[in-house]
Amino acid sequence: MPRCEGSTKAGNRCKRAAREGSRFCSAHEDSAMNTAEESARETNRAKSDTSRNRRESECVQRDVFDAVFGLAAAGVVIVVALTLRRFIRIF
Repeated sequence: MPRCEGSTKAGNRCKRAAREGSRFCSAHEDSAMNTAEESARETNRAKSDTSRNRRESECVQRDVFDAVFGLAAAGVVIVVALTLRRFIRIF
């Protein structure tokens, strides 16, 4: 039988035999499941953070686009107003 892949509190590798169909002995099988569940939670949390960062990035891009578009529109209005002022003398 293969040796358990778990580790002791001191950090040494477990000396027990692994259970049949598992990589761990009965003492470490539960901790291995907890570690796997924690790992899955961390992966899900990382995916969630990535999608949140992507959404925030898209919002920032939209805000920048809106600001630039607003400035461009204001520039067009100013150019039109100056042109009208030059030719019509309304200001």
